[in-house]
Amino acid sequence: MFSYDTIQHIAAILKFENNQTYLKSILGNYHETDWEKLVKIGSHHLVLPPIYCRLKQKKLLDILPKDLNNYLTELTQINRNRNNAVFGQVKELSSLLRQQNIEHVFLKGMALISANYFEDPGERMIGDIDILVKESQLKEAASLLLRNNYEYKTSTFGEKYFEYHHDLSLISKDGGLAPVELHRHILHSHYDKFLISQNVLENKENYHNIFIPSKYHILENIILNFEINDYGHIYNTIGIRNMYDYICSTNSISQNILESLFKTSKFHALFIKKTHFYFNNFKIFELKNNHKFIFYLFGIAQKKVFFKNIRNYWAKSRILMNIVSIRVKLLILNANYRKEVWKDRNRVTKLFLFKLFK
Repeated sequence: MFSYDTIQHIAAILKFENNQTYLKSILGNYHETDWEKLVKIGSHHLVLPPIYCRLKQKKLLDILPKDLNNYLTELTQINRNRNNAVFGQVKELSSLLRQQNIEHVFLKGMALISANYFEDPGERMIGDIDILVKESQLKEAASLLLRNNYEYKTSTFGEKYFEYHHDLSLISKDGGLAPVELHRHILHSHYDKFLISQNVLENKENYHNIFIPSKYHILENIILNFEINDYGHIYNTIGIRNMYDYICSTNSISQNILESLFKTSKFHALFIKKTHFYFNNFKIFELKNNHKFIFYLFGIAQKKVFFKNIRNYWAKSRILMNIVSIRVKLLILNANYRKEVWKDRNRVTKLFLFKLFK
């Protein structure tokens, strides 16, 4: 069974429509290798907990092999417990920031969990706690966390010379489970115009004293974080967790708003169209002619492994060349940067190789 088929089946599991009969006919014929592939792809895309939760909601857990059922049950419970603990950390951070009148919103996974976008808090796997802070208050927010038992993780080489869209990660010395990333921007700086941070802050909503973006901005964050920050538009691919975040966030959104979102930019249009490729219960919007070929290539890469590998190598090369060109320019123009690169040359080499072969 091809990966394309497995992703189709995962999408069918994650859909909110009543499709139990279809799933029984598909999953009932799974062999051991099919289940192994589903677990491998689901794990890679961080969607094993929602797969379990949707099968449970659809009363289809008995289709799973017993050992897999036990594994997913335990995994989801561990993730649920972790998310509840991280949510407690979020409430503490929210209280700290509000007491100091620091303008902020929580982003991404914790924003979705805070506003109850998921039926079960164990569905969404969370890495960092992402917080957008008003840029003029970023240093104040970092100092506040440092005074409250947070510390910086290992620094990233060159942070003195580049303005990243978020500050260095902070970790709690009091046992907080999730690192904290304070964002000055939501997107990489040269893409700011697609999601202006100040607009997000000005239109924030309050859920139980936790500030999160408006419903519209949450959708934009899901789309643009993947397409731009995670290079989805360069790889011309899609992530299952991102698609699931999107469909969970569109349950109460009208078709008119979705159509408006679709027309905003090529990033919005292609993300929604790629999501529709697997979750075809959305109204089909028509791509502009110059985007149709990009979507056509996406469809080929989903079904042809050889073409997918070529696409990945090309995308990695494009991203790496962009990074190298920026660094070379800085090497030529900045003597201090040259000295630091030479002094820390072993680490720079390792970072380069990691970017090349990851």
